[in-house]
Amino acid sequence: MRKISLLLLIFCCLSVICSFDNCFAKGYPYDLKEYYPLGSADIWNYATVQGEEKVQGAVKVSGASEEGGINSVVLDMNGQSSDYMLIDNEGIKQYKSASAMGYTTYSPPRVVYPYLMPQEKKTYDFQRTYFHAIRNEEYLNTNSYEVTLDSVNEIVEVPAGTFANCLKYSSIFQSKRVNTEEYKQILVCTTWLASGVGLVKSACNSTDKYQEPPVENQNFIVELESANINGVEIAN
Repeated sequence: MRKISLLLLIFCCLSVICSFDNCFAKGYPYDLKEYYPLGSADIWNYATVQGEEKVQGAVKVSGASEEGGINSVVLDMNGQSSDYMLIDNEGIKQYKSASAMGYTTYSPPRVVYPYLMPQEKKTYDFQRTYFHAIRNEEYLNTNSYEVTLDSVNEIVEVPAGTFANCLKYSSIFQSKRVNTEEYKQILVCTTWLASGVGLVKSACNSTDKYQEPPVENQNFIVELESANINGVEIAN
């Protein structure tokens, strides 16, 4: 159950702020801020299903942060960690994550959901630094992230309801220690974002050889069960 709950924290988390002039006006057929509305009391309730196991958890806006000249939105990930998100003309990005065990930073900030035209693909390379607070050790990873916008008009049915005109992204995330050859962490995901709601579904396959015992080809699905966005309840 520990692994599945950690996976829930990875994939149920993206909130941003964006202006109409800076994003939608660039010619893309969507405005990313509409696909993850953000308010001080917004909350999303998810279920992660892996085989016969099901784990529920909440993601909620917990505030804002300014660090090193970077302004970000802070998300509380089921009380276990915090994710720091931001947006610019490239798209939705993750700047940092933190928990009692330590923190992770991305250089440059990791583009998770970029502005793309339908069927367009991009690959991003970045470094991920993890500081382990208990061991007082730092680990540096080299990462590759390939992402495609498959569609802008998907229909998705989840426990929270049926959502039309969703953005559908496919992605492959790979990570390895610096100066090593083998990618030991691989995440292959398909994710749907709904206008006015945010992330409604993500179906993934995970390999993590850093864990003991190693995890290989582990399938799981994250689905939205309910949400409260700007005071409006979203539930089936």
